Amino acid sequence: VSNAFGLGFFIDIIKPKNKPVLAIAMTIGNTPQFIRSFTSIKEKERIRIIGGIQRELLKFGVEHNVQPSASQPERISITDILYTEDITRTSFMGSIRRVKLASLYTIWSLQQKFMPDKEPTP
Repeated sequence: VSNAFGLGFFIDIIKPKNKPVLAIAMTIGNTPQFIRSFTSIKEKERIRIIGGIQRELLKFGVEHNVQPSASQPERISITDILYTEDITRTSFMGSIRRVKLASLYTIWSLQQKFMPDKEPTP
């Protein structure tokens, strides 16, 4: 899946050493073109837009991180954590699905605001 701004998802399935967890994570990278467009609006509005997306991401039941900041979102990471002792095929696939849908929501929300003429890229 690629986003409207030219870069795609980076997906990681991470098993930290000596930790009983598995992390499913996707990072959305935004292009310099998007960053320029985004930073052309007032900082208060930028923070309001990213804050709205962050509130919606809570509904997906995933964790998220905007880097370096909400006013300059170069990367948005979305993560779900599974405890290894509880992993089943259903829970694993559900985690991947939550992360994927939350990532698509993020891309489409930004695309709608900053590139409304472009068709979503599934």
